[in-house]
Amino acid sequence: MRRNSRHYSFLKYFGPEFIAKIQQNFGAKVYYNTLVPLNDANSNLIKYGVIKVDDLINDLLDWQSLYISGRLHKPVKFIIEPQSEALKKALQINHQSAVHLSLLLLHETFTEEQLYMTIAGISYDGDFRMIIGEDKNKVANIVKPNIENFRAIYKPYLDSEPMQNLLQFNQSNNLFVQNCSSGVIFHHLSKLPKTVQQLIYLQLTNNKKVLELDNALMFLAKSYRVQTHIQDAVRTIVRRSSYSQTFKGLFTAGVMKSIKYGSKKLFKMGKSLLRPKSS
Repeated sequence: MRRNSRHYSFLKYFGPEFIAKIQQNFGAKVYYNTLVPLNDANSNLIKYGVIKVDDLINDLLDWQSLYISGRLHKPVKFIIEPQSEALKKALQINHQSAVHLSLLLLHETFTEEQLYMTIAGISYDGDFRMIIGEDKNKVANIVKPNIENFRAIYKPYLDSEPMQNLLQFNQSNNLFVQNCSSGVIFHHLSKLPKTVQQLIYLQLTNNKKVLELDNALMFLAKSYRVQTHIQDAVRTIVRRSSYSQTFKGLFTAGVMKSIKYGSKKLFKMGKSLLRPKSS
């Protein structure tokens, strides 16, 4: 903060301890600075976030906010590769969780692109900014040019031994075929992050602890409403963090930057609505 004080809003005048409290106690535990000049030849502007490693690992493992973990479902370029073994493992588990949840949302047969579209869309499902403020084709724009990058992330796990009895790829028609038995559905449910499981449990029991978690998930595995409960849980997480982080951004970015940043988002959304749909 001392080195890059110009990146911060008026909150910097309250000191670094105050900034740290805002970062950790509000929103998704990440502090974003927006519209920061990159000082390159093209005068580009960037947005960057600051988060504690422990908070990052917790979100990757448990999907407490799906704010950073959701962004890391997509291909990213690490400027500095993660050094911590705990962080490396958490990144891997985050990807695996995205696969298990996506398989629960997909039909028995699906394409590779549909899988990646489902994975990429997890952290946008429930985000109010997808209604007003985001490019309507955002998920497709992320996935379609990056199939190879998604494949590099997810193919090793899809081809791994634990997945062999759950999922097969039919090369004759380029379709995945998954096992949709209740036992396999229960397996996927048991692999979901803790926050998703807890929200599903509360839905099933009406906030009353009348079942053990495993029994509740087994009951859900045999229910035709499994997808509905999963989507409701994810939307609850995403909606909660998107509202709180956006409100937090009014202070961390400042009013003028927030207006400017929001205007850019609305402009992109408008362009996406006017763009002809591809057949």
